[in-house]
Amino acid sequence: MRRIIKGIVMSAAAVVVPYLCFAQESGNGLLRPTVRRDALYQEIQEAKPVTQDEGIKQAGLSSAQKEKVYVKSYAVKGATLLDRAVIDRIVSHYQDRELTFAEIRQVADAITAAYKAQGFLRANATALLQEIKDGIVVIEVNEPKLGEITITGNKNYTTGFISGHIDVVKQDKALNERALGRAVMLLNDSPSLRVSTAFKEGAQPGTTDVVVTVKDASSVPIVLSYDNYGNKLISRNRFNLYIANGSMITEGDNLRLSAITGLDRIDINRYSYGQLNYSMPLDYQGTKGAIYYANTLYDVGGEYVSYKINGKANVAGLSISNPVIRGVRSNLTVKLAFDYKNVYSYMLDVQKSRDKIRTIGLSVSYNATDSLSGRSAIGLTYYRGINNIASGTRRGDPLASRSYADPEFNKYLFYGSRTQKISANNSLIIKASAQYSMEPLLVAEKFSIGGATSVRGFTSSALSGDSGYYASLEFQTSPVFPDVTIKALNNRKIGDMIKFALFVDNGGVYRDDVRQSSEKRDEFLTSMGAGIRIFYGPRFSAKIDYSVPEKDGKYKKANSETNLQTTISF
Repeated sequence: MRRIIKGIVMSAAAVVVPYLCFAQESGNGLLRPTVRRDALYQEIQEAKPVTQDEGIKQAGLSSAQKEKVYVKSYAVKGATLLDRAVIDRIVSHYQDRELTFAEIRQVADAITAAYKAQGFLRANATALLQEIKDGIVVIEVNEPKLGEITITGNKNYTTGFISGHIDVVKQDKALNERALGRAVMLLNDSPSLRVSTAFKEGAQPGTTDVVVTVKDASSVPIVLSYDNYGNKLISRNRFNLYIANGSMITEGDNLRLSAITGLDRIDINRYSYGQLNYSMPLDYQGTKGAIYYANTLYDVGGEYVSYKINGKANVAGLSISNPVIRGVRSNLTVKLAFDYKNVYSYMLDVQKSRDKIRTIGLSVSYNATDSLSGRSAIGLTYYRGINNIASGTRRGDPLASRSYADPEFNKYLFYGSRTQKISANNSLIIKASAQYSMEPLLVAEKFSIGGATSVRGFTSSALSGDSGYYASLEFQTSPVFPDVTIKALNNRKIGDMIKFALFVDNGGVYRDDVRQSSEKRDEFLTSMGAGIRIFYGPRFSAKIDYSVPEKDGKYKKANSETNLQTTISF
């Protein structure tokens, strides 16, 4: 048990420790070029503030007046949006004492910084040095007022839907650019919608107008891909389809279809997976409700074909999520979900197991980009099994995949990743995931390692356990003429299209309540290898990995695995 907990802690540390020092790009099983969706409002450069020395010159102050003056208190004028307690806390360090003009300027700068911290980026405070009288310093605050909001360019989305998000800025008397930026990004999370904003001087003095430009041409994204990530006994080679369509029932909703079928034996009854997911906005603050249904069919072949082993799974779920933080550099999302799973397996035309799993899950996910050219992501999910809803499997059920499993389990999942740019053409990618449970779990809830998205030198789901971890370290580089452009390929750089990779993977599983002599309480896998990644813009990508597993203390090429994936988007 100590080894598996140590492995989980090391997996978490592999992501969290670099995250505190650097920055990442999270990934999933399907390799796709990353398309930035946060096309935000255009940056409007503010007028360069007058420096303190320029203010002194403009005020006609002599050099003698640059010396220290006694400051008794401050009169802050025009501050209506900042709490008085905040202002008092700032000025309390700079009163009843002698200060230079530079130190007095720090007070005004601190007040300006307090405004910016609350999203009022265009507000500023100025110390009127020429008006110091009887030890009282006047600080004048300029709070640019919000003028008119105009929306142009929308064809498929109504003005009401756009303004419903944008109007959040009307809650403040002044223009809160942080609130506006969040509203724009939430809009850009909608299918086939791109919104940008710009500012201009309002008709009334001291006001700023917001011009909202919308591009909402209807589109149906389609992604096709091939991979050999499947189980050799079912279908090693697979074809994947993803298609989505938005605003079908209500504005901002999204219907997504994912499908996988085996290519070794082209028969959907031999191997197929399909999922239909529908989500819709519930308010203008990014809250979304979702419902999904998934179905899986499989039929084991190879040397086990005579045993007629097959199975199926029907899974459905509901969820509600909210982006607590939605920003340019960081995002935090909370999600509450209920899952309904019925999993069946058969052998020799007789039902071997039947699991009816009901769970409630609460997850928190966070990702951030820092100033060190990297991006990190981390997530934690808690699942609670419930067996008294919709005829869930009971403890001791003879048809359960593990009769001694606890259907009222508690399970914790962790994932993390970080992509750190080392130089223009080199990067380091760290990924880790882990699961912890104190109870023996039904087979469908166990943690698996091995395969193209885990320890790559082993077959898919080579090991599984009630608890476990997986960690990967990958170095990517473009060493061959990275800055050379190819004219025939739209002047793309070789370094942007071809990446070489070196990686090492490690994972382990721990099993509770081992009752079969063939099972070990804990097992571990390690592999290393090399690969190549090919990109052509956002539409095409390919990935090849060659991995050698460690067995009995040696890395044996005879047991190597080669994983291939190629993706094209329309």
